[in-house]
Amino acid sequence: MPNQRYQMRGLGAKIASMLAIALLPIGLIAMLQNVELAREANRRDEANLISRTSSIAAEQEDLLQRAVGAAQVIGTMAPTLSISQSYCERTLQGYLAEAQVFTFAGFVDAEGHLNCTSNGADVDISALDSYQQMRDAPRIRARLLTRSPAAPTIDSPEILLSVPVLRNGNYDGHSSITFRQDLFLSRLLEDEASDHPNEIVIFNADGDILASDLGMDGIEDRLPLYRPLEMLASDGEQVFRGRSRAKDDEVFSVVSMIPGAIYALAIWTPPTAKWIAILKSFAAPLLFPVIMWGGSLLVAYFAVERLVIRPIRHLRARMLVFMRSRTVGESSLDRHTPAELLDMEETWNRLTESVLHDEAELEDMVREKAVLLKEVHHRVKNNLQLISSMLGLRLRKAKSEDAKAALKDIQGRVMSLATVHQSLSQTSEQSGVAARDLTRAIVQNVIAASRTQEMSFQVEEDYETFFLFPDQAVPLSLIVSEGLTNAIKYIGYSAEGIARLKISLREEDEGLAVLEIANTVGERLVNEEVSEGTGMGSRFIGGFVSQLGGRIEVDEADGWYKLRVHFPIAEFDEAAGL
Repeated sequence: MPNQRYQMRGLGAKIASMLAIALLPIGLIAMLQNVELAREANRRDEANLISRTSSIAAEQEDLLQRAVGAAQVIGTMAPTLSISQSYCERTLQGYLAEAQVFTFAGFVDAEGHLNCTSNGADVDISALDSYQQMRDAPRIRARLLTRSPAAPTIDSPEILLSVPVLRNGNYDGHSSITFRQDLFLSRLLEDEASDHPNEIVIFNADGDILASDLGMDGIEDRLPLYRPLEMLASDGEQVFRGRSRAKDDEVFSVVSMIPGAIYALAIWTPPTAKWIAILKSFAAPLLFPVIMWGGSLLVAYFAVERLVIRPIRHLRARMLVFMRSRTVGESSLDRHTPAELLDMEETWNRLTESVLHDEAELEDMVREKAVLLKEVHHRVKNNLQLISSMLGLRLRKAKSEDAKAALKDIQGRVMSLATVHQSLSQTSEQSGVAARDLTRAIVQNVIAASRTQEMSFQVEEDYETFFLFPDQAVPLSLIVSEGLTNAIKYIGYSAEGIARLKISLREEDEGLAVLEIANTVGERLVNEEVSEGTGMGSRFIGGFVSQLGGRIEVDEADGWYKLRVHFPIAEFDEAAGL
């Protein structure tokens, strides 16, 4: 208790001393803060205008980027496209039809010949200023077209985007692509937010206007006075207050859409600064006491934040990190932290060490059990393989057909058990197996062992996906093996002269499944003397069905013999015997 009281007194003394130190310069801070707040507000306003202008321009920038990318691809493919004008025209027309936003595409070679176009035009533009500018200073350029050498008549203005093609650093022609100005304007007009600027003007690096959301009429009067557009392009991203050529006070913001080629100019209505200045002149004396009181509260808050809240937040963060990744983070508490919080952290460190130690022991136990289980599976697999091999040796040495049939029957049962064991051992959870995969594997093994040149029959399989636990998977697999063996033994030709087998496993209702094995009856494929059995398989099937908790149906009609087994799909508790 004395230590705790000492710690609490120390905390109060620290808060009081911090308050005393903070209140002395608060008056000076209050006077200087107005100037800094005004500057900060101005910087925030400029950043906000730049951000908003960039956001609006981004809605059109994707169209420009697509155009640049398309022009670059055309420039790259120019040697291939220039094989013939007809090939070039077909290729470019196909691309324009697929893109659905561009109206013209073409390639101008280094000599100024426009002979690879989407409309089949073959024009010499070497005398045009646009070609000479691109040749002398190759860079991405944009222009507004009302007519062009490749298309003398244009229904509406179009924006032409040209991208140079350089070979070893030298100009080797340029590719051009156009899209309608009204498509570009429609995207500008889609933005109807309350903070939308008065106007957005899109211009190129030469100061030529490409588009405006208020139209091209009278646009010159709305541009900034004494600042040509080409100067704005060279200065890059900026915000400034000035007068338009119509003598209106405006705020202008400029952002780059394609660096060095296309820019966006936003024109905003400036805020009214007169009333703000008046309010500040009256509010400053009244706000000083409030600022003093608020400053004391802030100091108290930050003292508690520094001495109490921050250490608790740090301890919580360490708990979350440990919960998610079992990682113990580094401590950031220092000697100024209250003793109660240091004790809490020490208790937490001990708790994490205990939990990690217990989890490590559990992991070691699980790993040891996994190794033992893997060894058991391996030994069972080897034993089953050894039994099957021994039965195979005896089968080859047997002379009587009855002995061969009996050994083959036993070998089939062993292989069924091996299939079940393999399916269970490969299951990720080591607790269940997919009934479809298990049944399909057993059917394939039995058919592969039974089918010979004299035993030719058709097989139809139909399985649904659900999972069984080992207590049901084992008897089900043995039922499939015994039932299918009996079906093959007694299979006969149908009326069409075809021997057929059908095997299906499906869910008939929620929680209930049905296995059906059917074979055609008639003239048998196997000699009747050999195929006559002892009835042992049927008794086995009956015993296995009892283990499943199911029931058997036998039906012989329309040339088919059908064996149906209805059984419930056990829940986990039932399968595990819990």
